Amino acid sequence: MSVTEPADPFAGASRRSWRSRFATSDAILAAVAAVLLPLGLFVIILGWYGAAHTPYLFEQVPYAISGGMVGLGLVIAGGLLFFGSWIARGSAAQQATSDVMIALLQEIRDELALRPEEPAPRQAKGSARNGSATKLVATATGSMIHRPDCSVVTGRGGLRNVTESSGLQPCGLCDPLSSSDSVPAQPRRNIKETR
Repeated sequence: MSVTEPADPFAGASRRSWRSRFATSDAILAAVAAVLLPLGLFVIILGWYGAAHTPYLFEQVPYAISGGMVGLGLVIAGGLLFFGSWIARGSAAQQATSDVMIALLQEIRDELALRPEEPAPRQAKGSARNGSATKLVATATGSMIHRPDCSVVTGRGGLRNVTESSGLQPCGLCDPLSSSDSVPAQPRRNIKETR
């Protein structure tokens, strides 16, 4: 019985060609930055070395300008390219995440489209506006039936539960004996004209 060696996860990476390694823009930017940054530092060191090893001022200035400024420009350009490669890599990762999310949302939408529609639950006749069965109340000594949400009895204590057949008169404001779930109309008020 032979024991198989575990697969090397880096074996495929070493076999990839240079073209496949630098197929994306972020890899190209990172490779150019990896060349420009050390090159700029090398040019700065050469400029310093040339300026430091000559006693004449007219020779030090060209070394400082050519080595220092050119090297500094190469370092800045390499840093900006490296930053651009980092931004491009993040953008590619976010695009991949967005593609996965869109695929999941489309799958959910397709599954919901295949489900049969469930009918809405029907309310029982005579139910209150909030969907529960009609409950009627009256004050302790009152002679009128009210809904619990009627403005006449809201916030009052000492309410008693009553039925439609209790012999009490229905309230004209909340109309508790109506079988419809619509909001009752407000009663008309008689306004006397004063002269």
